[in-house]
Amino acid sequence: NLAFLAPPQQLNLDHASMLDYLAVQAGAWNCLYLLAEVDECSPVFRSLRQAGFSMYAWQRVWKLTGSGQPGAQELWAESRESDLVAIQSLYSQIVPAMLQPVEPLPRLASGLVCHQDGELKAYLNLTYGPSGIWVQPLIHPEAECASGWMNALLAAIPERHNRPVYFCVRSYQAWLESMLEELGASAGERQAVMIRHLAVLKRVEEALPVKNVEPAWAKSATTVNRINNTNGE
Repeated sequence: NLAFLAPPQQLNLDHASMLDYLAVQAGAWNCLYLLAEVDECSPVFRSLRQAGFSMYAWQRVWKLTGSGQPGAQELWAESRESDLVAIQSLYSQIVPAMLQPVEPLPRLASGLVCHQDGELKAYLNLTYGPSGIWVQPLIHPEAECASGWMNALLAAIPERHNRPVYFCVRSYQAWLESMLEELGASAGERQAVMIRHLAVLKRVEEALPVKNVEPAWAKSATTVNRINNTNGE
């Protein structure tokens, strides 16, 4: 991911050349693509477009503070390794197929899960930092009482220590935004999630070896011939 760039007031047209150079270096490291997250109104957005980046989704980061609903943290449970298959299934239901080659499939069950009628309906991947906790959600749109889950989230996060919680909502889960707004979360600027592909899909035709299969009638003829030879003897 492209995480940091020069301050907007210092941007100039040379940034496109710099981004091209970074892309060349990433390609030398066998990277297949570069990702960038930038405010849509930022001058950086234009520089990225000039450097060959295209937008494939948008996101908004919501900030949650407070202590949450006391006594409701039992709605959430810490994920276990046995939840991984269900988490990956939830991912395949929520993330659009065209984005799955870019959006990483969860490889570890690290975060919180919520079950409904015995089925896993929500997974929150948690990343801890000294100034806050980043939440990347996967919540099924048909899940019931989702607002109650969100209200219980702040109390359920282990080792939070009153740090603010930053909830990242991608465009394919935009329905979560109204719920977060009702909970009093503060919204950041809408950001473009951009990608630059460093590899080209190329279909290669490969000839498959053909096995010499003896026809069934030939086997029958051989068997009859053997029988006749035996009778003749």
